[in-house]
Amino acid sequence: MLRIFGRLLPVLAAIVLMGCDRTPTAVGATDTAYCTAFGSLLITRSRSDTGQTQMGIEGQYDGFALVCPKFKHLIPE
Repeated sequence: MLRIFGRLLPVLAAIVLMGCDRTPTAVGATDTAYCTAFGSLLITRSRSDTGQTQMGIEGQYDGFALVCPKFKHLIPE
């Protein structure tokens, strides 16, 4: 559980920080850097994951897709 929280924390921080700018803009260098960095931290699934872990991972993927919609390709399959 702590491992998931530690990996999810940067994504949550990105949600908070990216929400500060309410004007719609094209994806810039800063957005690309954030999304690429956070995309590389996404947890991969495992067959041995518990139900709670699976829900946490899906929540992380959903949060990432919300913050970085143009980078959904970074979400592990």
